[in-house]
Amino acid sequence: MLVQDKSLGRGYRKVFRFAHKKNLFERFYGNNTTAFIPEMWANEAVALLWENMLYASLVHTDFKDEIAEFGRTVHTRSIGNFTAKRKQNDLDDVEDQDITATDIAVVLNQRAYNSFLVGDGQRSYAFKDLIAIYLEPAMLALARLLDQVVAGQVYQFLANRAGGLDQLTSVNGHDFLLDAREVMNTLNVPEELRWMGLATRSETYLQKTDLFKSAERRGDGGRALREALLGRVAGWNNFYSKNTPSVRGATLATTTTTTAAALAGSSTVVVASATNLATGAYFTVAGDYTPLRVSALNTLTITTTRPLLRDVANGATVTPVATGLINQGSAIAAGDFTLSAATGYPAGWMKTIVVDGTGVPKVGQLVAFKTAAGAIHTAEYCIVQVISATEFMLDRPLEQAVLDNDIVCYGPSGDYNFGFRRGAIALVNRPIALPESGIGARAAQAIANGMSMRVVMTYDGKKEATRINVGSLFGIKTLDVNQGLVMLG
Repeated sequence: MLVQDKSLGRGYRKVFRFAHKKNLFERFYGNNTTAFIPEMWANEAVALLWENMLYASLVHTDFKDEIAEFGRTVHTRSIGNFTAKRKQNDLDDVEDQDITATDIAVVLNQRAYNSFLVGDGQRSYAFKDLIAIYLEPAMLALARLLDQVVAGQVYQFLANRAGGLDQLTSVNGHDFLLDAREVMNTLNVPEELRWMGLATRSETYLQKTDLFKSAERRGDGGRALREALLGRVAGWNNFYSKNTPSVRGATLATTTTTTAAALAGSSTVVVASATNLATGAYFTVAGDYTPLRVSALNTLTITTTRPLLRDVANGATVTPVATGLINQGSAIAAGDFTLSAATGYPAGWMKTIVVDGTGVPKVGQLVAFKTAAGAIHTAEYCIVQVISATEFMLDRPLEQAVLDNDIVCYGPSGDYNFGFRRGAIALVNRPIALPESGIGARAAQAIANGMSMRVVMTYDGKKEATRINVGSLFGIKTLDVNQGLVMLG
């Protein structure tokens, strides 16, 4: 859990503990003659990044100090398990076995950065003042983006579900955690170091439960209630993060009802009207309360991409989520690693996507696409930034090209609490090459805690200001779909 250690006195960074890990960063404050040394900025940047990441510090990280370039494919590994043996006789030979390691290719296709100008009038500021004014907000934004990207991978684990959308309360919250634990147990996931990242409303309801409020039953002297830390409950190391996907007010289409009951595990739902349930669209059914997606539609019989988690009754309310449209009719030239596109966006596109139509994107929302002709794109994404009601950015680059007026399929409202172990996801980081000397740029690379950060300083004569670019190169990849789940709330 996050615990601030104040025993170190002033002049030191906060110390956060995650399980048994302890990281200490010492802050060096320069005076105004050393305020623009790039090494100092880089060291401070990587320290700030690590301090402010939560999800990204709990998953598998793969770092090597070899310089890499944008778009390069690197390799990490998913480690298998040993199988225990038994001897028949005392003098039987033992059997050796090799631990399996599956090679996982990861593309370094997320170059996260921030760039800002420090005017000549502020060059006399002390280093600590410049850090507070410029670098801390820049690194907070980078840390939040990385955490959103990692937390957004929750949608890659929707096959493993517990709970129900908008159903978690202070009464059933502990039951939801136990149901999630049962899912992991059924998947034979090791019990140690299971993490549960909770969204705002789910965390609030869980804090209201008797289990968390009762100090004598918790055995922590009431610390959880005082510090808003949930601690280890129901086999989970529970923590709150504002970056856990939580969606309110998803734009809905006209509801309908079921005309037949359906059992848990079924992949078909029969409805009274399918007007707003075209292929690719997301919907929920009362009683099931999970995000379902239409994979096929035969008159009034809907085939879903994932089976029902619970039984649904005849006459249950079916609530479709409104869709949108890709709104990009201009040509995009081929890039270093992307093909040209006459309209829409090419595969590998990682900047913002412009849309229109009825549906309105929300931060943290599940989203997928289909062609205007109705062909479904199976990849599912998380919206990590919403620039406006008509523009958003995804957790990772597009896996398949989309064209102008292709359909944007938005997911339903609710909390998508993320239960996982470290081996579920890999966040891969590599340093970026420093610019050559003699070209008017000062630069430095800092490495700490398996993360790197580069700072480049140049002078902008037109603006009469120092431009500071800070950033690094990342890739994200699901390692093991059996080591994560979604606890819907």
